[in-house]
Amino acid sequence: MLNEYQATIELLPFNSMIQSFPYNELKFGTSLGRGAFGEVYRGFWKDTKIAIKVLKRSGSHNEGAKKSFISEVRTLGSIQHINLVRLLGYCIKGLKHMLVYEYISNSSLDKWIDEDNLLDWDQRMCIIIGVAQGLAHLHKCSPIIVHLDIKPQNIILDQDYTPKLADFGLSKILDGKDEDVVCAPPFVFISYVHAHYILVWLWTLQIWTLFLGTTC
Repeated sequence: MLNEYQATIELLPFNSMIQSFPYNELKFGTSLGRGAFGEVYRGFWKDTKIAIKVLKRSGSHNEGAKKSFISEVRTLGSIQHINLVRLLGYCIKGLKHMLVYEYISNSSLDKWIDEDNLLDWDQRMCIIIGVAQGLAHLHKCSPIIVHLDIKPQNIILDQDYTPKLADFGLSKILDGKDEDVVCAPPFVFISYVHAHYILVWLWTLQIWTLFLGTTC
């Protein structure tokens, strides 16, 4: 019988761009950072540099880690854009559940805005535009994808300072079939949230359509 992780993989479209990685082919390096539901490591697959998120699978983190895995696979598993981090695949080894991403060299945006004069105004403007383009792409998808956790820590810069939206663990797909309930009110986090969630967080897409006359 399939568990929820495997069932999520089975439901990916036939043209999904992600793959299953054998655990023994993943090489782990130093930690790149830690989030609520897991830790990200620098790593290698064969000769390719990658980033590996190892999800927490114990105690109170178990349910959140499961939701994070499912959200990331459902969203990043079927779309690509220059301003979205690329999910290469996943690895399931017993109780270990991992997500494999492209490696991006310049770390997250928060590392570049805590100090003065690290980014000039042209770079800052390009980052702002890139983030907006990434969000616009998500909101134009069919069905709509909302990120719900945009903040400097979840914006990764490549070697050319091109921003890529990352960490889709709280994201939602607004397909109108189910109530779009997130696991925590989005404004617990200091971040951008989609207009659907500005006033209250426990509303369906249909109700917002009624009030706003739009679905995006």
